[in-house]
Amino acid sequence: TGVACSMERVLVAAREAAPNVVGAKFTHNDLADMQASIRAGFDVLIGSGDELLLPSLVLGTAGGFSVPGMMGGNRAILGIFEAYERGDLAAAAEYQDTARQMLGLLKRHPAGFVGAGKALAERAMGGAAPLGPPRPPISALSDAAELERLAAEMGRLIEKAR
Repeated sequence: TGVACSMERVLVAAREAAPNVVGAKFTHNDLADMQASIRAGFDVLIGSGDELLLPSLVLGTAGGFSVPGMMGGNRAILGIFEAYERGDLAAAAEYQDTARQMLGLLKRHPAGFVGAGKALAERAMGGAAPLGPPRPPISALSDAAELERLAAEMGRLIEKAR
């Protein structure tokens, strides 16, 4: 919408209207606003965990979301959590960088991270859970050879996270 609004303000107003509001998924990169929401007593999940999970954990987030995690990249995200919890920030930063590279691979693809991500996720699940096509104007990744090339490149990053 192009309208800037503090998440903390929205959450405080939401809790006044509905006391059972406990938190939100934070999809912006304004970590100061995210931290203000956490300090105001809300649980916050970072929407861009592939890029911002580690700094978000330092600020007190409850967790995050990962696009590559749906296609086998969950080891990088788990690695961030585990390394952070044992106080190994250097290892956590390496895992964060790998997760960032995974998402970057999808973002750079001509089908975009939604089109490429859906195709890779369906492939990772062996077709057991069809995700359907992306909504227009986003295009699907339908070229089988390109899907295999992308899967191999993602596979190399997944192996790096092991």
